[in-house]
Amino acid sequence: GAFVKELQSYLVAAASPLADRPERVAEAAPLVQEKMRVLGQFPRLAGFLFGPPERDPAAWEKVARDERAPASLRAARDALAEVDPWAVEAIEAALHAACERQGVKPRVLFMPVRVALTGSTVSPGYESLELVGRDESLARLDAALADLPT
Repeated sequence: GAFVKELQSYLVAAASPLADRPERVAEAAPLVQEKMRVLGQFPRLAGFLFGPPERDPAAWEKVARDERAPASLRAARDALAEVDPWAVEAIEAALHAACERQGVKPRVLFMPVRVALTGSTVSPGYESLELVGRDESLARLDAALADLPT
């Protein structure tokens, strides 16, 4: 659509490396469009869909201080490892089931998962996991678990 064209033109003009992947820009744009006020926010909001996330230090500090984060990340990882096919509805159902098994509200489990996957506490929804893909999503959860204080 028009938004994707405008966004792609902006990324090219800004010499953003994201401009080199117009198909991914087109996939990612609808996921973050509502959160964006200006086109310049796209790299920060959607950069994790193009490669490994840069962790926002404040967001990671929240996860590291949350004593429930390791259990939440493990529960999410275990649930996601079973998802087949890797599609948004199944991903959402698996994460909600993980919340029930842990006996926690979704925001308790989702915050560390969101930071592990995107590097930020502000990110698009389940569709982003579908785009990141199973192997990369699980690898990012593993990396976060490995970096948490034990």
